Amino acid sequence: MRRRIRFLLMGLLILPTFMCAQLGKGVVDFPLQTRSVALGGRNISSPLFSFQNPALGSLLGSQVGLSYLNYYADIRAGQLQGNIPFGPGNLGIQARYISFGSMEGYDELGNYTGSFTAQESILTLGYAHKIEGFSLGIALKPLLATVQHHQSLAFLVDVGTTFSSPQKNIVLAAVIKNLGLESTWRGNWYLYPLDLWAGLSLKPEDLPFQFSFTSHDWLQDLGSYYEAESPVKDHTMPLSMAARFLNKWVLGIEYFLQDMLIFSVGWNQGQRYTLRLDELSRGVGLSYGVQFSYQEWRLGMARAHHTIRGGHFQFSLGMNLPSSLNTDS
Repeated sequence: MRRRIRFLLMGLLILPTFMCAQLGKGVVDFPLQTRSVALGGRNISSPLFSFQNPALGSLLGSQVGLSYLNYYADIRAGQLQGNIPFGPGNLGIQARYISFGSMEGYDELGNYTGSFTAQESILTLGYAHKIEGFSLGIALKPLLATVQHHQSLAFLVDVGTTFSSPQKNIVLAAVIKNLGLESTWRGNWYLYPLDLWAGLSLKPEDLPFQFSFTSHDWLQDLGSYYEAESPVKDHTMPLSMAARFLNKWVLGIEYFLQDMLIFSVGWNQGQRYTLRLDELSRGVGLSYGVQFSYQEWRLGMARAHHTIRGGHFQFSLGMNLPSSLNTDS
């Protein structure tokens, strides 16, 4: 039982890499699509990731996808998404769910109060429209988080834009994320922490590689990162500006083998710093994966190293819908 609780607590500590203090932030930004996971968990400039940038929906055809994660202890996560042409643009719908499993509860005196569950879910409705090289997208995201019989609600909006140049194989992107309100268990409403991401994807001509660079959390407190080591015992020191800057960047590299295989690898410096142990980091922050495509089908597998012991595999299955749905309405 102690081992089970230890692994559950470790999982709950790892998921907040993608969280703020607010309940529900985990399911908002936690990556489940395997190609996104393989590229470091943050990407707003590659067309497949309309979940993280609603403007990318204008670059997608009609498709559906399913992703699943079997995490530490009883933690499970999954998502179902689809994208279809609608009017002059594209409509995207996505449902995401994370279950933290069953936990044992105790009061302040240590008396057992029974088991309880915790889960978070979010429904995203996005729309994107493209005018020449520019795309603009908006996503509405109602969110529900439940712990035991307590519930928290949030109503959020993402606004994203991209500029793509097919001649130069480059995509520039920016997203204002999580504009909205959240409620506490007591029914009070507050502004949700706003964030700003920026990204770039570049595919050199005549080479089977694509590079992506994503910066995130620019509106969060830069001073929230601290260096554990200090000349004074049990004293923390603020990170240097260079370290704070590097912690906000994610690098991704993809290799395309014809039209069937995509090999991806990513590096998330902020995740590495947050989850490493003192003087021991191993592969923390590293991620990798592969996507296999055959006719209309896509099968993806990815692994992200969240601890020094490694990580867990995630799987995605996608399908392109009939081409007749890609015609303008």
